[in-house]
Amino acid sequence: MTADRTSTLIRGVRIFDGQRLLPASNVLLAGGAVAGIGDDLGVPAGADVVEGRGRTLLPGLIDCHVHAGDVRALGQALAFGVTTELDMFSDPGLAAQRRSLAASRDDVADIRTAVQGATVTGGTFSRISPGLPTVGGPQDAAAFVSAQAAHGAAYLKVYLEDSAWYGSPAMSAATVRALVTAAHGRGMLAVAHADSAAVAHMFIQAGGDGLAHVLGDLDLTPAFLADLRRRPAADVRVEVDDDHVGALGREPHRGGEPDAAAGPGHDRRPPVKPSGHAETPRVSGVGCVRAVSDALEVTA
Repeated sequence: MTADRTSTLIRGVRIFDGQRLLPASNVLLAGGAVAGIGDDLGVPAGADVVEGRGRTLLPGLIDCHVHAGDVRALGQALAFGVTTELDMFSDPGLAAQRRSLAASRDDVADIRTAVQGATVTGGTFSRISPGLPTVGGPQDAAAFVSAQAAHGAAYLKVYLEDSAWYGSPAMSAATVRALVTAAHGRGMLAVAHADSAAVAHMFIQAGGDGLAHVLGDLDLTPAFLADLRRRPAADVRVEVDDDHVGALGREPHRGGEPDAAAGPGHDRRPPVKPSGHAETPRVSGVGCVRAVSDALEVTA
């Protein structure tokens, strides 16, 4: 779609709506949304026409776990069909720079960020990076979340270390509950970097919304899965790649307009980034893991 929001007709394109592949048809985009789908759609006066034969139109992808340390990464992401990136840690200054870039340009991906994650005072992360703000107990939770929100955080990230692994102080369950409560009070999701199933289980029981890393011990017990199923968002979507799992119980950015990501015959122009669009969590070749029914259903 052009920058002045004129209407665009994509003609004869295969359509993937995020769940199923539909037969080739015409798609009309107008006013920042999908205005119509059908073979009989005409070309409105002044509309741009894109020939879609041999190509596939699909929702923009959400990359559920990135560390976008360079603003150029947002342009690279969009070129590969990723229209929103979920950044899991950022210096406040860099976070502001990237938000400004994404808001002012349509050739880069949108970005959401946790800014700085909550880590326990005296823990491994605070020793590695002494300047990081820390959370000493439940009494610090509200102020910490407020500070991250003021820096533009869209959600809260909590670092949970298993003290049995590192021998360092661990964040208490009461502190985790206070952090999650403070985040939810601001309408923010809470996600966790959890090293083990034990601390991940604690986080989910505290009301946490998702896991931002794979569990080191992969101890996915029936009790752990049962807790996932009891979360308000019963379908927890988990993005898997070689290193990380990014799970969010809700999709962060949903609207009415899909982005034209590359299919066969793509002309190598980056996909369009409108202000509102439907998106799909990124799934690598390993698959998409979802907590459903009595087990995990794995789809390629």
